[in-house]
Amino acid sequence: MLTAGEGARDLVRQILAFSRREGPSYDAFDFTDVVRDALRMIHASLPATIGIVEAIERVPQMLGDAGQLHQVIINFVVNAALAIGDTMGTITVSLAGVVAPLSMQKGCRYRRFAFP
Repeated sequence: MLTAGEGARDLVRQILAFSRREGPSYDAFDFTDVVRDALRMIHASLPATIGIVEAIERVPQMLGDAGQLHQVIINFVVNAALAIGDTMGTITVSLAGVVAPLSMQKGCRYRRFAFP
């Protein structure tokens, strides 16, 4: 229930930010958990003919708007499902860590991640 409540809170924030044209809030969040949560949520609404393969690794925390990332993952999967149509198909979602160049790592605890 807590996760559903937080998701509802984030959705309301997105709607309010869109209606007021405010920028997103940037907080540290667990990228891996957001992707897995979005996939759990969308999986229930996909037809039985479409499977989801998760190739997800743990990655460092990110600085950004977790609600926006959640929505982007859902949009990607929905678009892939629409492209598959009524046929049998598989959607593979992968997430892997990338080591940033040393010049980007100096004095930075989190990497900023945001969608326009």
